Amino acid sequence: DLQTVNTMLQAMSHRGPDGEGSKAYGQCVLGQNRLALIDLRRISLPLINNKGNLTLVYNGEIYNHKRLRKELKGPFKTESDTETLIVGLAQVGSEFLYRIDGMFALAFYNQTTGDLLLARDSNGAKPLYYAYKNNKLVFSSEIKSLLSLGLDRRVSQEAFKHYYHSGLVAGPLTLFDGIKRLVPGEVVETNVKGG
Repeated sequence: DLQTVNTMLQAMSHRGPDGEGSKAYGQCVLGQNRLALIDLRRISLPLINNKGNLTLVYNGEIYNHKRLRKELKGPFKTESDTETLIVGLAQVGSEFLYRIDGMFALAFYNQTTGDLLLARDSNGAKPLYYAYKNNKLVFSSEIKSLLSLGLDRRVSQEAFKHYYHSGLVAGPLTLFDGIKRLVPGEVVETNVKGG
C-alpha cells in the first residue's frame, strides 16, 4: 500500500533531495526519491507514460540516451534519460535494456497487463534488493528501506560464510536472511495483476 512505500521512501530520503513520489495501482505500488541531474525541473517521478498505463521507477544514468532517442518514436516532452528509458521499454520491451550504455536499477510496470519488470545493469553499478513481506514482493535500491518495514534482521549464515572466507558476499545473497539482490545484468519479469 502507499503507506508502506512512503515508509520506505522516508528511510532513504537522503537519496533524493529533489523530491519524491509514489503511485498505487491495485496490488502494485511504486515510489521513488529524486536526485535531479538531467532535466532538472520538468520530470516528476515515478514517471508515467502519456497513455497513463506504464510507470517507471529508476536509479541510474543512461549515457547514450540521446542516441537511443533517435531510434524511438517521439515526441518527447523532456530531455531526461528517464523518459528515453520508459519510451524504449514501451516500444521495444526488455530487449531495449541491452542497447543501454549506462548504470541502472529499475522497475517498469504495465498497468494494463499487470506485468512488472525488475532489472539491473550488467556491471552491477546500481543495486536492487528484494524480499517478501506478508507474501508480497517488496524491493528497493537500499536494504535500509526494506528493513524499515520490520523485516527480520537475522544474519544470513550462508552469506556470512562467504564474507568470512572471501571478504565479500557474491551472487544474490545479502548479509540479511530473507533479503536478496538482483545480480548484475539480471532481468526479472513477473505479473502482479490483481485487486
